[in-house]
Amino acid sequence: VLLLRIFAVIALVLTFCYPIEKSKDKGGQQIVSLYVDNSFSMDAVGLEGNKFLLAKSFADQLIKKFEANTKFQIITNDFLAKHQFFHNRDRALDLISEIPISNKTKNIQAVLNRQLTLINEQKNIDPNIYLISDFQGLNDSVLLNPDSIPLSMCLIASGENKNIGIDSVWFNSPVRTKMGTEEVQVKVTNYSNEAFKAIPVNLNINQKLTQQVIQLKANQSENFSFSYNQPSDSIVTGIVYVDDANLLFDNSLYFSYPLQRKTKVYVISNSPEFIKTTNKLFINDSTITYQCVNPLNINYSQLEKQNLIVLGEIKHVSNGLISELKKVAEQGVSVAFFPSGNGDLLDYQSLSAVFGGFTLRSVDTNEIQIETILSNHSFFSNVFKKQKISINTKKAFPILRQHFPISVSSAEPLIFKTDGTPYLIKSNNLYFCSSGISSKNSGLRNHALVVPIFYQLVFNAIKCSQIQYFTDDYINIKTPVLENSNLIEIRMKDQPTYKTQVKKGANIIVLPSNFQHTGNYQVVQNNSITDAFSVNNNRSESKEINKQIINITALSKQNENIDLYYVSSGNVERILNKSLHSETYWKLLLIIAFICLIIEMLVIRIFGR
Repeated sequence: VLLLRIFAVIALVLTFCYPIEKSKDKGGQQIVSLYVDNSFSMDAVGLEGNKFLLAKSFADQLIKKFEANTKFQIITNDFLAKHQFFHNRDRALDLISEIPISNKTKNIQAVLNRQLTLINEQKNIDPNIYLISDFQGLNDSVLLNPDSIPLSMCLIASGENKNIGIDSVWFNSPVRTKMGTEEVQVKVTNYSNEAFKAIPVNLNINQKLTQQVIQLKANQSENFSFSYNQPSDSIVTGIVYVDDANLLFDNSLYFSYPLQRKTKVYVISNSPEFIKTTNKLFINDSTITYQCVNPLNINYSQLEKQNLIVLGEIKHVSNGLISELKKVAEQGVSVAFFPSGNGDLLDYQSLSAVFGGFTLRSVDTNEIQIETILSNHSFFSNVFKKQKISINTKKAFPILRQHFPISVSSAEPLIFKTDGTPYLIKSNNLYFCSSGISSKNSGLRNHALVVPIFYQLVFNAIKCSQIQYFTDDYINIKTPVLENSNLIEIRMKDQPTYKTQVKKGANIIVLPSNFQHTGNYQVVQNNSITDAFSVNNNRSESKEINKQIINITALSKQNENIDLYYVSSGNVERILNKSLHSETYWKLLLIIAFICLIIEMLVIRIFGR
């Protein structure tokens, strides 16, 4: 009885000593690099509740299982500076508790490279790497781990995916009208295996709400359009959203754009008829800032500030003017050229050579007629009614008396003549007509077609800013900078104002990597709103989650130094033992202690009578 009781006590003491046998021991300082995925996909319900909370709890338990002198690196998708150091156990536990959900995503190879960089700086170490994630966006088939450091991929399994998200929002035309009706395109995706018969999709434009109800089949995307009246405000802000309780980050998508109050048109011409036509079209238009100058009086410093530069039947084009036109065209200014029948062919050919995409031949004085307009091209968006046109209708088009034959290579033809050659082309922000508009060149000046041609040149010269941006490392906002502005402010309701200095000659604002709040923003210069843009969450994790098991299993099988573990609330110890290739004996010793106590009771009962 005494011996059995001694053996039982010894077994219990050894149980609480937690004996471990390691099959391999590299020696040196034990260090652990631990990645906790804090992307949006983790903030969803998995097989055991919220995946992110399970990941943090698992990481917390994992850290506590290591020896007290172990050093830990904690890393997330944010790649913060404090994650580039090794910490003791207590500090590591604090860092785990501080991890928030983030709108940033990183691929697994990028995370691993970050971990290896810090590990490779250490000497005389025994390293281990743990990746705790749902591996939602895993596309890697091989992970590069040159030193074959033990790598444990700890999978937080997802539950059934019932996510519905706004995939994208766009306009078919790059030009925003200042009045009338706009039509925005919306793509909604059902990522689940369940069909939905009635999904309300909402559009909010400057606080005016409209709604559509759509149907979505399982794993289907649906494109549809919203029509709305263009607000009278200078800035249009919109948001498209659905109500979905599963994954919230892709339920809404913001977009915004400014409505430019006046378009700057700069006409260079010494042709009386051409000037008379443009004066009649633009001089009384309140939406256009119009200026007409003689070719000898060009203010070159003003060219880059224009939206549209029109060269009207000038006979000579100097190399300096061609060079300046090419420069401003690369900055986004549109250039339109109407040649004179008596113009210098070599000058015109020099212009075509600089812009590229087409070539010119000598002027043709044989009369020819305009025949075909590519009305479906974005240049003529919403200009012509869709109807059948009889063959005889072509007689209504103007006659060309002096015209230059154009051969195109990469240029886009917009209007054709009866011989099949182009009348109007676009090449690298240059619009080139084969003929002028005055009576000696053509009958266009007195034809109704002159109005849509000139006004579409104006509308297409309005360079609308990008309507939306997605969270990334950096966001580059291309916006006009006022001459007398020294400071640019970025404002959004309920958020601190971000201020940046104006860089002269640059029209790009680079927002820092921590500028990640989604919503509609305003660009303010000299206390006036000059531009607008919107920031949205990245959609890379709105994918079908069922593929994660297939992808991660294939990856672990193809890489010998990778072990795959399925995380649950009760298997931390098993994962730790397997990842460290160690064996614990506390369970065996506890069983031995109980056996000794049971035998002791039996001995007392049998022999104690």
